[in-house]
Amino acid sequence: MIAPLCPIGTLGDGVTRTGLFVLPSVGEPARGLALMLHGRNGAPAQPQIVEAAGALVRHGFTTVIPALPNSAPNAEDGTAGGEPHSFTMAAHHADAARVLDWLAKGGAEAAGGPPGQVLLAGHSMGAYAALRLAAEHGGDAVGAVLAVSAVVSGNALLAARATMGPGALAALEREVPGATAEYTAHDLAPFAARLTQSLAFLTGVRDGLTRPGDVSRFAATLKPAPFVATIPGAEHCPSGPAYELALDRALGWIAAHWPPDATTA
Repeated sequence: MIAPLCPIGTLGDGVTRTGLFVLPSVGEPARGLALMLHGRNGAPAQPQIVEAAGALVRHGFTTVIPALPNSAPNAEDGTAGGEPHSFTMAAHHADAARVLDWLAKGGAEAAGGPPGQVLLAGHSMGAYAALRLAAEHGGDAVGAVLAVSAVVSGNALLAARATMGPGALAALEREVPGATAEYTAHDLAPFAARLTQSLAFLTGVRDGLTRPGDVSRFAATLKPAPFVATIPGAEHCPSGPAYELALDRALGWIAAHWPPDATTA
């Protein structure tokens, strides 16, 4: 059973505020500190986030989960600001970067986690942000990444939506005006050479948004080779026993390389 999320504070002002929650690690001392990032219209209490956080704490990571801005569930329950129709990939990345910066400047202690390298975890757009941050901050700050249903590029995401039918892209534009143009500016390929940490990718076999083929093609460009697995029966927001098993396999692989500076890839 996963312990309740504990609120530990808020970042930002009334418009851009980000609520912060934590789950303490199972076992003392903690193996490390993890930051779990949700995607567009995601929230800390959604099953795919809670189950990933539960796996992280089982593997010894005190886990911080922010309620990021521009998400409908977070706006509705008052844990974050920003209108959902104003979501951009750029802002989501910037909001996640602010939380990582907060952790580096005393937030890790406030969360009850150990100092040092952070394990970044994310779902969907949150996985894109996690991977970008890992590339930008390097191994001294980010020791590993767990990427669930990862967006590897805006163009791949739009191409996947286009296969869902003639109205799929128009529906996205109604939800987030300008998304089809803004998403095209985002691609992890230019960052691949800088992603040298231990990386684990999990994708649902039936995920039609962040398709397993798109994820595996990107993962194949990375050195050292990451952990890559699919989740049987799962769609874009995985949940249930197969997801739990996949999370434990991925985190077991990451744990074998942790702490990063004590092992070789």
